[in-house]
Amino acid sequence: MTSIKITVDSPPVLAVLQQLLGVTTPAGMAPAMKEIGDSLVESTIRRFETGTGPDGSPWKPLKPGTVKAK
Repeated sequence: MTSIKITVDSPPVLAVLQQLLGVTTPAGMAPAMKEIGDSLVESTIRRFETGTGPDGSPWKPLKPGTVKAK
């Protein structure tokens, strides 16, 4: 089984997750976690398509050897 660990360092996000956990069981959070995961996948795909980082800054251009290898 593959797993990942995500660390959240955002008080507003942590507050919402704590609130959600307060009204459901850990297993009941699965749909919310799936939505969060799907959103992360989509944003990562968009960053590859646009060549930008999470903060919106453009990626450095590929080196000529990398372009040639593609």
